[in-house]
Amino acid sequence: MNNSKKVVLISSFLVMMFMAVTAMAYTEVSSITASPNPFNNINGETTTITVEATSGVTDLEIRALSSDESTVIRSGLNLTEISSGVYTTIWNGRDNNNAIVLAGSYKVRVFNLATTTYIGASSTINVQGLLPASPNPFTPTGTNATTITVQATPGQAGLVAKVRYVSGYYYYYENISL
Repeated sequence: MNNSKKVVLISSFLVMMFMAVTAMAYTEVSSITASPNPFNNINGETTTITVEATSGVTDLEIRALSSDESTVIRSGLNLTEISSGVYTTIWNGRDNNNAIVLAGSYKVRVFNLATTTYIGASSTINVQGLLPASPNPFTPTGTNATTITVQATPGQAGLVAKVRYVSGYYYYYENISL
């Protein structure tokens, strides 16, 4: 290999190393908010997640996590910088398999794809929608039952619970009038 090719390879390597170090050293997240919060994914609502962070950073995404932050529920929610240091994305309340998540609290964190690290603190998003059954998971046998409790305002009419169950590879939905 001649000297000119060595110089180009070393220069390219140094530029890539500088970019990686810059992404790690200077990316800070000052806030994560969601609106609306809570939102109801069953009604087709979405929530807009807004992040204030170091401007000009690419390859940032939001990851929705379980409330104890041990499980990734949804990844790939790419952040778009809409103004200097302000990034947004939209979450539809679905997981990585495109299934509607259960009602509950979820943590969201910024993930830097370039450095494969989480940045900053988490924030909480509350989803109102599918209610978990008790016991969970409930496995119907034909002779057992589960109770689903719905809290509503007295006098409300026309309420419907949407029940999802799995049979083999298929999801079935059933509307139950309350």
